[in-house]
Amino acid sequence: MIFDLPGFSFSYYGLVYLMGFVLFWFMPWPRTPALWPRETLLMRFNVALYTAIGAIVGGRLGYVVVYDPHYYLAHPEMIVRLDLGGMSYMGGVAGIAVALLLISRVMMRLNNRAGSSVDFMSHTSCANLPLRSRMSLFYHYCDRAVITALVIIPLGRIANFLNAELYGTPSDLPWAFIFSTADLQPRHPVQLYEAIAEGPLLALLLGFVYFRAWIANLRRIMLSSSDSAGPADRAAAATAGLSGSASHSNGLHSYYAHHAHHGDKGFSLTRFVTARARVSEISFSLHPGTITLTYLAGYSVARFLCEFVREPDPQLGYIIGHLSMGQLQCIVLLVVALGLMQLRALRRRRNALT
Repeated sequence: MIFDLPGFSFSYYGLVYLMGFVLFWFMPWPRTPALWPRETLLMRFNVALYTAIGAIVGGRLGYVVVYDPHYYLAHPEMIVRLDLGGMSYMGGVAGIAVALLLISRVMMRLNNRAGSSVDFMSHTSCANLPLRSRMSLFYHYCDRAVITALVIIPLGRIANFLNAELYGTPSDLPWAFIFSTADLQPRHPVQLYEAIAEGPLLALLLGFVYFRAWIANLRRIMLSSSDSAGPADRAAAATAGLSGSASHSNGLHSYYAHHAHHGDKGFSLTRFVTARARVSEISFSLHPGTITLTYLAGYSVARFLCEFVREPDPQLGYIIGHLSMGQLQCIVLLVVALGLMQLRALRRRRNALT
């Protein structure tokens, strides 16, 4: 507990959930035109509220149903006692998915009902969104939830460590800890392993995926610009590019201008400034949902490996061999994430052919 007053207490977990809600609400996020309207703080508040409710309800029900159903069947009044602990990450993922599907559907219905212009929640006008963009909107919100999770989940693991729960297996390593809630054996601080694996390491993975897609998109746009453009086209492209350029790229403009002036086709000014003029189009280079599915796949692998040195839940033990319930759920989550990646890739290729 952070503090405990008569009739009111506030725990580390309460602080973590509150931080997650605020971060999701106020976090800046790139906007993709023609798919959804410009968001206001009120709109973000509604999405953040749906997400928080989905995480809490899904996480709790996931723990009740999967980890200790017999106890809660005998004591149903204990289901609402969140202060006693008992949350499931996989249940939270399912709850968030359901909540974001619902809020995406609500937004789509409001837009489709009102036509091309609607005063959404009395703050902004919205374009009439096509029905097929509902999943794009859903994945957009999921991607935002993932970025929030990169901060919140590690903080939750640190709270586990401070509360001396979900500890690791016995170990004789020099950094092993003795947890007062277990026994006097030194144990793996697996909560800290998970905090590192599920935060900074996953952030590096997502950063690599994003940067690779950004570079690929930039290269595609530059190659799509013709080297044989005439002087008028070059002047128009230069005007568009220079007007949108940032001060830190003036040196690059001079570099490309020098080579273009000397006829070096490998350094076409047209290609460069046209790409600069369109760089805002690729500021969010990945398809909506790519961040989410990559995160879920990476999380599954990281959690699966950490579970080898984590003490299994006492009421369940190991389920199959030396695999815990958490590891079995990670396998399912990994299969689902990779399967959705493959289905989305096949759909994009099919759409490109048609």
